[in-house]
Amino acid sequence: MTCIVILLVCLIVVLSLNHAYKRTNAYFNQYYPHWDFNQKNVEKIIILGSTYSRYAFEGFKYLRIKHTNFTLNSQSVEDTYKNLKNVESKLNKNIVILSLAPCTLMYEGEGMFRMPGTTKANLKQKVKFAFPILNPKRLLKLISDESRYCDIYDARTQVNSQNEAEKQMKALVDIWKQSFALDDLMNDNLPAKVLKTIKKNIEWLSRIIDICEKHECKLVIIIPPFSDLLNKHMSKDFVDKALLTPLEGMISQHKNIHVFDYRRNEDFQSINDYLDGGFILNRNGSQKFIDRVNESLNLNLSNRKFGLDY
Repeated sequence: MTCIVILLVCLIVVLSLNHAYKRTNAYFNQYYPHWDFNQKNVEKIIILGSTYSRYAFEGFKYLRIKHTNFTLNSQSVEDTYKNLKNVESKLNKNIVILSLAPCTLMYEGEGMFRMPGTTKANLKQKVKFAFPILNPKRLLKLISDESRYCDIYDARTQVNSQNEAEKQMKALVDIWKQSFALDDLMNDNLPAKVLKTIKKNIEWLSRIIDICEKHECKLVIIIPPFSDLLNKHMSKDFVDKALLTPLEGMISQHKNIHVFDYRRNEDFQSINDYLDGGFILNRNGSQKFIDRVNESLNLNLSNRKFGLDY
């Protein structure tokens, strides 16, 4: 009987601490991008993609344009499809913006964290999400909390020097080379496993297109910009083989799909538009980029069209 009482007391303490931690700024900041998935409805504009899609379009907030951002770190194309599939019943002539990077189609994303409730969230991931306090280090945040992020840009330090930007871009390229077993990002002779993954991801993209066409959504596929410090590590032949050629082959079978490639756009080659010097746009870079997308698509984003309260 005593053991049962002790266990109950311990359980109550853990649950209480867990509840308290979930009310901290630290918890909010830790899962900042996930809160978009809790929206009951979807907005007229829906953003899909992975890490750099979030940074590219977070500026919608500062332009006061309502949107729903379904991006998480290291999302695969399959994850992106499932994020859209989960809200399919709510779609009706939306503008769906899907961001792709040159390495996106080579990525499967096995083992990455998924939102609980998705098919790939394992038990360990669900428990980790539901009971963050099981990490004892987080108890310290109950004593000394941190400031709440205003947006995703607050979570990273702005790179200001050319030297540091070059280092970060080199490190990013090294990660991609290791992830896909590549010697560099210049050679278009891709491994058989990578080519198989590209083919599989094209099939997932095709499913995304099918959903959009079924609900009369305007699908816009966008390749956000890189700075010259990152672009110099990738050859045209590599980007063609890894992304553009398979993408063009797939969309040729569909109508009314807009594709815009801003990767080498001359207005975004400086490190000043990026947090890391070349891959993820900063707050100002995002707003500038959204303005450019608006001009290219002639979306006429305005308070009258989208019901914004200025």
